[in-house]
Amino acid sequence: MSPFVPGMPVICILPDTCKWQVGYGEVEPRAGTIYIVRTVECCVVDDEAVVFLRLCEIVNQPRPYVDGYLEPMWEAAGFRPLTAREATIHALKSLTPDTPIADTPDGPPLWRKAREGSK
Repeated sequence: MSPFVPGMPVICILPDTCKWQVGYGEVEPRAGTIYIVRTVECCVVDDEAVVFLRLCEIVNQPRPYVDGYLEPMWEAAGFRPLTAREATIHALKSLTPDTPIADTPDGPPLWRKAREGSK
């Protein structure tokens, strides 16, 4: 049984897990990037069951491959599941001072009100 389920946040630890299934200029996962699992599939490769993932953030056009006409998948061994806490910490660390913050229906965010009040 796979520890991966659709909707689960994962981080790419080995981006080159499926080079045999690319060749049309597809978008590929990048190491250190967090993705959300879109689908989980188990396939037989060389008489061995292998778990593959498709990711919400990467959608490639289905094309003809050796296994048929399909969208590329990425070997689950190249990803590590993240806890909700790890995903939140990673998201917070990726924020920069230039990251836009959406206004709330009641007005600008509190930090902006405080900054404007100190001028």
